[in-house]
Amino acid sequence: MWQWAFCVAIIGQVWLGNHWGYWLWLLLFLPFCWCFPQRQYTAVVVALVVGAIWAEWQVQSTLAMWVPKSHIGDTVLVKGELVPFSWQETETHYGARRYSFSVKAQFTIQGKRHQGVVRLAYYPSQEEFIAPLQGGEKIIAEARLKPPHSTVNEGLLSRVQLDFARGVIAQGTVRNIVKREPPTLGLPLWREQISQRLHQFLAPWPRAQALVPALVVADRRYLTDSQWQRYRESGTAHLLAISGLHVSLVAGLVWWIGRFLLLPWVPRHHVVTVYAAGPAMLAAVMYAALAGFSLPTQRALVMCLAMMWFFTRGRMVSVFSCFRYACFGVLLWAPLSVADPSFWLSFGAVFALLTLIMVGQRLSWWRAQLMLSFGIGALGAWWFGRWGLLSPLANWFLIPVFAWCIVPLSLLLVLGLPVVWLAPVIEQAIALCEQWLLWLEPWQWQLSGATGLLGLLALLVVALLTFMPRLPVALWALWILLLPWCWPQYSRPEYGEFDFITFDVGQGLANAIRTREHLLLYDTGPTWGTSNAGETVLLPWLRRQPQSLAMGIISHSDSDHSGGHIAIAKQWPQLQWLAGEPAYHQGAQACWRGQQWRWDGVNFDVLWPPAGLQLQEHNNNSCVIQVTGEFGTVLLTGDIHHPVEFWLAKHQSLPRNSILQVPHHGSATSSSYNFLQALSPTYAVVSNGFANGFKHPHWRVEQGYKALNITLLSTAESGMIVFPVRGHHNSTPTQWRYAYPRSWY
Repeated sequence: MWQWAFCVAIIGQVWLGNHWGYWLWLLLFLPFCWCFPQRQYTAVVVALVVGAIWAEWQVQSTLAMWVPKSHIGDTVLVKGELVPFSWQETETHYGARRYSFSVKAQFTIQGKRHQGVVRLAYYPSQEEFIAPLQGGEKIIAEARLKPPHSTVNEGLLSRVQLDFARGVIAQGTVRNIVKREPPTLGLPLWREQISQRLHQFLAPWPRAQALVPALVVADRRYLTDSQWQRYRESGTAHLLAISGLHVSLVAGLVWWIGRFLLLPWVPRHHVVTVYAAGPAMLAAVMYAALAGFSLPTQRALVMCLAMMWFFTRGRMVSVFSCFRYACFGVLLWAPLSVADPSFWLSFGAVFALLTLIMVGQRLSWWRAQLMLSFGIGALGAWWFGRWGLLSPLANWFLIPVFAWCIVPLSLLLVLGLPVVWLAPVIEQAIALCEQWLLWLEPWQWQLSGATGLLGLLALLVVALLTFMPRLPVALWALWILLLPWCWPQYSRPEYGEFDFITFDVGQGLANAIRTREHLLLYDTGPTWGTSNAGETVLLPWLRRQPQSLAMGIISHSDSDHSGGHIAIAKQWPQLQWLAGEPAYHQGAQACWRGQQWRWDGVNFDVLWPPAGLQLQEHNNNSCVIQVTGEFGTVLLTGDIHHPVEFWLAKHQSLPRNSILQVPHHGSATSSSYNFLQALSPTYAVVSNGFANGFKHPHWRVEQGYKALNITLLSTAESGMIVFPVRGHHNSTPTQWRYAYPRSWY
């Protein structure tokens, strides 16, 4: 029991820290301790205290390694070893080359040594040629660093949370690569060589060429975005990561083969299955080494070794005891891994299967499939926002094909066996899997409504009770608990009310207006290499809304405002678009002063630009929208500069005590004193990137807002910001970083 107490303390301390919720967590757990004898009760209390102290020490030690905010942008000398498979070459939206990679590095700031993983980006000149870096290669580089940071939006996993769990201590831009040294013999170079050899050998078979390196050495660079999306939306993305399924499969196959090979050599009074556990444990360790001992692989390895250890020692322990010791061992070794979704997915899968065994059901294939698909599907939807209703059918076909064909044959390729039929068979098996997913895709209903804890618990209860030997109610009655997944858990604004949402998209802009029955999207955020804010931020949020997306507006053509337009237009091809510069966006109509419409008692008025006006500064073409409801007004300004602000202040009756979207991200070319004085907003929201190179918002702009007693909010500090412009809420904003505080924020 004390092991569970230790795990509970770790989870509570990492997630809640010294927040009052942590102490509530402990108070709810302590009453259960009275059910045990005095000796166990004392051990449980000690385990709770030790676990909390251990977790807090790990949290503070990790945060102490992060680059101090006072030294953001300082150039430091970074020395380290390249993380395998992290080197990627992409093209920015303005055509420049961008190299990104991660380094297990160390650097010194004011005499303090920092050590951990650093994510770096390098933008070379047009003439400069950079040979690709290999895993294990030593480099020395001058880089401008800042602490890990990422966008924070409703219902989306924040990258900084993964950085916190996986030991990333900084991110930055390389100014100069001072020195490169070739990699020495070791695990990183070995994995790189295996991946390169597989990639070259499998060139005639493109599907296997992309997938096999991911399954063998965790090199997922060759998987396309469409492949990721197909596996993710079908609920089978877990098969692309080396996890407990793969490690236990390898260990089980070696154990099964070892029994027959060792049978003639083992004395009769010995148990041959015990001797076969040794090679099985060695195979599990070697496969984990191929995967680079990543966090999911470490957990799978610990669980596998724990069960085999108890088995070889001849101790009769329950499977739940092995599960308990494995969980304890993982959290003792890496307590911060509880911030990683893969921790919950891997342990959740094992717990679901063990529960199925404990309730007295025979572990048939279809029961295990349904349990995993529903239980893990709920966890995945809670973390990532979506869950495919037909994921049980998708897994029903893919899991056995991966387990008994693709993974074993891929590992045989690593051994270099001269079998000519291996690659074609793997290619054909992958093709069958992808064809199966394509067949299911038209009926793969994506449930994305319940993102809260209540919806998660409801689905888990359904998954568990469905397989109970006896139920107190009819089986069909359980499915009523799935209703939260069909209807999103949002309170709609009343007639004349609306919500103003500013998404956290870094150095860019994306806003939404949500009325009773309609949604307006104002700008679509920036592009990020091969991705964009439309795909990663806006689409997941829009799919969860009960309102229909009625119109999209692109203020002007800058890519930090229009980067997600194509992704949104692809999802809603008939959507009406207005644009300040329509020539840059196919199918968009011109946005002109005088246009107006009314939705659900909320008025929308275009204030700028006047029809036919030719402007030299293209930022001043930004479409300015005034949204007026019964309880307040919002002014959306895009990137307008001082001349447009002066014109609006002179010719337009601007509403006072409104909410202002700060023009041009707080640039010194905008937010003039006359404009702010004429508008006199209650709140002003600036959408800017953390420690951005433009220094937005400008310090003079901040002083101007402060001088007029205007509350200035920033997405870089607050994350996603939601203003409920409703009568009973009085427009008090919800700032996502502060509403849901975490240690890594």
